[in-house]
Amino acid sequence: TIFSFGYDEQMYLPKWQEYQQWLARTLNHKLLVLELGVGMQYPSVIRWPFEKVTFYNKKAWMYRVHENFYQLTKELEEKGIGIPKNGIDWIADL
Repeated sequence: TIFSFGYDEQMYLPKWQEYQQWLARTLNHKLLVLELGVGMQYPSVIRWPFEKVTFYNKKAWMYRVHENFYQLTKELEEKGIGIPKNGIDWIADL
């Protein structure tokens, strides 16, 4: 489906099942979720799925890097860190 604001889910649907299988294999394994510059334009595409993965995988840890939207949910406060910085600048500073 193509929405009026330009989001085209047809671009990822062919790989959705493959992604779901990979995701299932990460459970009970160490996983680092690195979210760079993901805002609130399409939170259901990256932001919320990353939160869900981090929440359900007890061995997951999240870095959320964004200048304005770096906050973690209450459920993820002990499973990650929010960094109030531009993702490109943060990587360059490493």
